[in-house]
Amino acid sequence: MYEIAKVLFPRSLEELSSFISLKNLRSLAQVSESFWRLCKSVPASEIDVMIGNSRPTHPCFYNLIDSSKNKGKTCALRFEQ
Repeated sequence: MYEIAKVLFPRSLEELSSFISLKNLRSLAQVSESFWRLCKSVPASEIDVMIGNSRPTHPCFYNLIDSSKNKGKTCALRFEQ
């Protein structure tokens, strides 16, 4: 996973006007451009091959993960106050 940009989303309609700034629009354009340049579509026939080649996860790994959350994975969303 790559971090391309940080964008602070408004928490209310009053803050919406501050969200539409040149800095945020550039960041969103950068994310959009990176997505379309780096993410390639995969034909349905290749998806079937990928699924067929994958191995099932061993059940003992599920015991290591708390059912309510995954503490080992960092959260991609940040909520600032």
